Amino acid sequence: MRHFTSLLAAFGLFLVGCAASAGNGAGGAGDAPVKVVPMPTGVGDDYVAMQQDLTFTPEQKARFDEALKVRNAAYDAWAKTPRGVRYNAARSEESAAKRDNDAAKLAKLTPEVADLNKERDKVRTDARREFDKALTLDQQKQWAGRNLCVRALAALKNPTLTDAQKKQARDIANKIAADRVKAGTADNDPYLLLDEAAVNKTTDEIKALLPAAK
Repeated sequence: MRHFTSLLAAFGLFLVGCAASAGNGAGGAGDAPVKVVPMPTGVGDDYVAMQQDLTFTPEQKARFDEALKVRNAAYDAWAKTPRGVRYNAARSEESAAKRDNDAAKLAKLTPEVADLNKERDKVRTDARREFDKALTLDQQKQWAGRNLCVRALAALKNPTLTDAQKKQARDIANKIAADRVKAGTADNDPYLLLDEAAVNKTTDEIKALLPAAK
């Protein structure tokens, strides 16, 4: 999970390199797609990025906002349970033990924090799975394309790209994601990170855009 968390943290570094080349226009007839402003500070980085990356009709935006409220309420409810409260306390105690080089206390706290992390991650994953239902299939594909682009560029050590290459890289990632994301994909892959084979294929195709190393 630590690797996944680092991926989420990295998303903000690639907003330009993996910017959407076009909106998905997934609304009904007569609904004009609108770009929305980023959400306030304090909301998870990936949800902010979704609003920057995806295109919503007003109806879709309202559904997104409501789903995010439900997601946040589910996590907040767990955080107020005895286990949720203990999670925050145990992490603070673990940090203090590390700072004090208290090996005995760390040996006791580390497995407890690991178990609490698993509980927290399950709550977050279940809430994300429900949240995904607010996204259209096209939006899920576009988000998966962004994730592929982020991971591929990270694998290539974040090369400097021209604007044309940025668009080509995102187009490559979008196409690969569109081939893989089907109805129900988000049930098993709620964060739409896709598999390593998809990441490797995206990485190889984007790498082909770059000048050969001298």
